[in-house]
Amino acid sequence: MTTFQRVGLQIEGSSGKPFSSAVRAGDLLFISGHTGVHGDNPSGDVRVQARSSFREIEKAVTIAGGTMSDVVDILAAFVDIRDADDVLEVAREFFPRDYPAWTAMGTQGLQHRGSKLLIHAVAHLGPERKQCFTPDSLRWWRKYPISGACRKGPYVFISGQMPIDIDGNVVNAGDHGAQARYLFSRMKELAEFAGGKLEDDLLDILSFSIDPRSFAPMCAVKNSEFLTMPFAQAPCSSIIGATSLYRHLVFHTVRALCEVGNGKAVAYTPKSVFWRYLPVSGGTKKEKGHLLCVAGEVGMDMDGQIVTPGDAVAQARYAFNRIRDVVEMAGGSMDSVVDLISFHKDAREIEPVMEVAREYFRGDPPAWTAIGYPGGYFEGHLHEILARAWIS
Repeated sequence: MTTFQRVGLQIEGSSGKPFSSAVRAGDLLFISGHTGVHGDNPSGDVRVQARSSFREIEKAVTIAGGTMSDVVDILAAFVDIRDADDVLEVAREFFPRDYPAWTAMGTQGLQHRGSKLLIHAVAHLGPERKQCFTPDSLRWWRKYPISGACRKGPYVFISGQMPIDIDGNVVNAGDHGAQARYLFSRMKELAEFAGGKLEDDLLDILSFSIDPRSFAPMCAVKNSEFLTMPFAQAPCSSIIGATSLYRHLVFHTVRALCEVGNGKAVAYTPKSVFWRYLPVSGGTKKEKGHLLCVAGEVGMDMDGQIVTPGDAVAQARYAFNRIRDVVEMAGGSMDSVVDLISFHKDAREIEPVMEVAREYFRGDPPAWTAIGYPGGYFEGHLHEILARAWIS
């Protein structure tokens, strides 16, 4: 039977919603995105909001039996990316050492009025030693509470890599392919520092780009030069537009999740997804592992045609059906889903999408982080919904 434990802490105002504040699966704790906004008159100070967000994350980790030192991964969405440095300073209060992996992206909108940021976290509550890696190639990161990669147990969380050299200078400005090559090289390096190998242990890639025209050259480099494993062992991949990234002239940020050991990676790619002929999967897990990472699903059919153009609810339902296809191929069900991260062209559609989710999550619901985005790989995508599931 699937290991699925709901943590008894709810986000304020989330009563009756189809998500949990946090869900534990094995030793992993997935924590829903927190904005730090409470009540009708939120503070406009991003530091106040950040501190409140981290405190809510801390409550969830504590209830689950851990501490903030168990946090291994952070994804932060900013309405104004220039707030990132202020939030990182607040983060020092909660992460004095052994920093988690960290990825920052700009969003065009969040669900709650007045929110300036949203923070999603993952903790590992097992007894293994947490290992943090920031090699000399990422020397400029060392002034921030961020690790290049964070490993605990078999899982390696790689921070969102950027085309920035050891001294903090953007490289290959204007050359999308060269920037992609640089950051994937850093990911490969970090996987090896953590005791793994990108070609063997990669489960999931999540990339953010600020110009949709740059998706194609970035993917060309990724697919032809770095995803050289057999299709049957390919990772899943999600491609998201962002309003801004951490540094000016950085066009891409790419984060990854690896699982070291536990046999070969196994790709699950149903015929219902249009990218089935590319070296990326619908979902991937290790053959002896339990964590299944599911690629961002969109409202596009197996022939690459937009389904129900302009209908946000119908596209959400289509995406959930594709997630179900992948999870069932891997031997699970929608009750196996423990974490959702969804991106929405219009943040006002988040509530209707959550209503659709009631059709799919009737038991303990997953953790959920919902973020506005300017668009995906193709015009006409109204949402992109990615998932993680725990398969026994």
